[in-house]
Amino acid sequence: MPASRKSGKIFYRLRPSREGQPPFVDIRLPGGAIIRQVDEALHHKALANAAKALKERLGG
Repeated sequence: MPASRKSGKIFYRLRPSREGQPPFVDIRLPGGAIIRQVDEALHHKALANAAKALKERLGG
């Protein structure tokens, strides 16, 4: 998990995609941790794009 410089940690949680909602929402906890709720459809699209870029870089 990526660590934030200001606070302790950032935790990611997938949520179902809903029309009219932002791609992610940050919930800040009192202890400084952040829970980032990420749109599941965008998450899967980003993973697919990253895999495609990695395959191209590796010559596959």
